[in-house]
Amino acid sequence: MQRSPRPDRSRAASRSLSPILGILLMTFSVTGATAVSAASPSSLIYSLTDLGSLEGGRSYALAINAGGQVAGVAITPSGYQRAFLYDGTTLRDLGTLGGSHSYATAINPGGQVVGWAQTPSGETHAFLHDGASMRDLGTLGGHWSTAVAINASGQVAGYAFPPTGGHHAFLYDGNAMHDLGTLEGDASVAYAINAGGQVVGWADTSGGGHHAFLYDGTILRDLGTLGGSGSIAYAINDAGQVVGHAFPPSGGAHGFFHDGTAMRDLGTLGGNNSDAMAINAGGHVVGRADTVGGGQRAFLFDGTAVHDLNSLLDESGDGWTVTEARAINDAGQIAATASTPDGTPRAVLLTPRVIVSIDIRPMRPSSPINPRRHGRIPVAILSSPTFDAPAQIDENSLTFGSTGNEPSLAFCRPNPRDVNGDGSPDLLCHFYAQAAAFEHGDTQGILKGRTISGISLIGSDAVRIVPGPRHPPRFLRHERP
Repeated sequence: MQRSPRPDRSRAASRSLSPILGILLMTFSVTGATAVSAASPSSLIYSLTDLGSLEGGRSYALAINAGGQVAGVAITPSGYQRAFLYDGTTLRDLGTLGGSHSYATAINPGGQVVGWAQTPSGETHAFLHDGASMRDLGTLGGHWSTAVAINASGQVAGYAFPPTGGHHAFLYDGNAMHDLGTLEGDASVAYAINAGGQVVGWADTSGGGHHAFLYDGTILRDLGTLGGSGSIAYAINDAGQVVGHAFPPSGGAHGFFHDGTAMRDLGTLGGNNSDAMAINAGGHVVGRADTVGGGQRAFLFDGTAVHDLNSLLDESGDGWTVTEARAINDAGQIAATASTPDGTPRAVLLTPRVIVSIDIRPMRPSSPINPRRHGRIPVAILSSPTFDAPAQIDENSLTFGSTGNEPSLAFCRPNPRDVNGDGSPDLLCHFYAQAAAFEHGDTQGILKGRTISGISLIGSDAVRIVPGPRHPPRFLRHERP
């Protein structure tokens, strides 16, 4: 039995985001779904897709929806910032409100994009793009606003200047902006909204510091800190779990996870700082963190530990350095920014695959396979301490054979068995030998499929193929008189 190796790469030093993008700290809204278990990084690898640019070289991925559409900002050859939408094939300029610049910050399941754009007079206003045109959402009475998050219902959260000055978090309900106020201080910012309309962000307190807040439709609730002076909430999922960063007593800023009761320090990648920037329905968190050497890397928190995403890339990531992850959907796809080999920041999409261990013909591993014979080939999909094969695999998605794309599934046994004796139940499935399309000379069998959360999976094991007769045995033929 062969086990697929787990990639482990070191990366070159990261480069900071361009100062031109410093107007926003966080740009992701989780629209979520029912929470499902997911494979941990010990069995995950990611492929990297370069989303391109607007011929200016630099681009930054900031949001992703359930369908894998990505929104963000790209720099034009003239140096203008432009909001973009990536639909799986092309990166499209969404235009402006009549001015020079725009910036996309979030996208919902329906493909509606929000952010900010300049008007002809040069003011910055929140916008909503419905796929055809960009609409000005107005302000709170001042001259400036930006939309930062949108949920499936079209509710928009962001922040704007009221006539009294300062900037306040707002909730846009489809008709008007509503000022969410502060924590008795001067300013507030809304960064995310979930399907239930709960909003998170930060607000000034009466003492002058800013604290992460949760708005549940009535009041702003102070989520506290990690013992230091302040905190910021960047994202919330439909279960009400919140992530962001806060200041611990030891200094620096650390990513946090708030479960509705208490705030948990997620730590860093060995450096001083980290930001937890997005969370999906399964509780997986992505963001950015400092390393021991002082560089910045994108991270994935799986509920147990913080992992450098660069160590989980397959060969498509060779030469790239993923510096920050800004969004993650429920299928585990991640919108991120990575540096090219020449140091140019580019928007990228990280797509996960689960690497599973399989055992072909586990009861008789040395027995050859005759691809021309009628019959079935048993394949055990093995569980591990971090992957429950019977509970997490979508059995109907499984294909198996010479390339792994063959629709050869006969059935999977309803009762899991511990095939390899490690104490964990494994999934045992049977595949039609002829449909698997093995040929003499093949040396491995490949299994493909998906988890119940939609993540693709792949596994392989050695096989020994023997040539079989091209015709049925003589006793099955019709003899001529």
